Amino acid sequence: MARQIVATVGRFSWDGQAVTGPRAYMEDPQGWGKAKASLESGSNVLIGAAPIGTSPITLMLVAVQTDYAGWCGHKEMETWL
Repeated sequence: MARQIVATVGRFSWDGQAVTGPRAYMEDPQGWGKAKASLESGSNVLIGAAPIGTSPITLMLVAVQTDYAGWCGHKEMETWL
């Protein structure tokens, strides 16, 4: 049985057990690996700047979506060099 999506922000979803998103980002240590480490360590700036009452799941997905946008931009810049 497929797990039900609990929350979605941009290209990322949370199903109660795991974050899902674009495959290339999720498999890149400089993508999801880096974002996950910053979330787990508590060093993600967006988490600390969130309005009171914002769902922790939404905060996590916004942080990952924001990191993904930067990751996409970096990947595109690599093609220019």
